[in-house]
Amino acid sequence: MDTASKIIKGITCEVNTCEYHTQDNQCAAGNIKVTHYGADTKEQTDCSTFKKKL
Repeated sequence: MDTASKIIKGITCEVNTCEYHTQDNQCAAGNIKVTHYGADTKEQTDCSTFKKKL
């Protein structure tokens, strides 16, 4: 995966089990989708782009 060209500026990711997580805590997914319609708190939201690192 060419991570450098897919880094999303301004997004910090600390989920080191995600395929798109970089060593410097950035997201290399290219784009993300955050879901949970009707959320009232940040704990009620989810990154739907998460892909378990193999």
